[in-house]
Amino acid sequence: MAYNHSEIEKAAQEKWESLKLYETDLATILKSPTIFSSSSLSLRRPAHRPLVRLCGDRYYARMLRAKGSNVLFPIGFDAFGLPAENAAMRNGVDPAAWTMANMERMRSQLKSMGTSVDWSKEIVSCDPSYYQWTQWLFTKLFEHKLAEHREAR
Repeated sequence: MAYNHSEIEKAAQEKWESLKLYETDLATILKSPTIFSSSSLSLRRPAHRPLVRLCGDRYYARMLRAKGSNVLFPIGFDAFGLPAENAAMRNGVDPAAWTMANMERMRSQLKSMGTSVDWSKEIVSCDPSYYQWTQWLFTKLFEHKLAEHREAR
């Protein structure tokens, strides 16, 4: 019988997902050893660069979990910026649709590798539920004269 990696890995990954194996309970984070390993994926770089770095992180996170550590392994997509918009325009696609499709492609790649990411803690910088808070914080800093508006040189 031949080793069917596609079938075996798919079944294992589905099992891990159903068990919520990589989700971290933030209420217990201060009650046990915790490792925070974050990988922010920029849609401005080729997909292979951040994925290669993430591979090493995932093995380290798995080892720490096996040793009893509470590992928070979130993921973030840095999706704002001119490079993403320019790429979308070059390809004749709406920038929002382009960005979302690229993030979905990267999620699919990461999940197919069995990456131990806590997807429930995902951050997407172009999501209004995320940037509303960065804008709110900046406004508060500005109101208290801890930030200013001026021309850059």
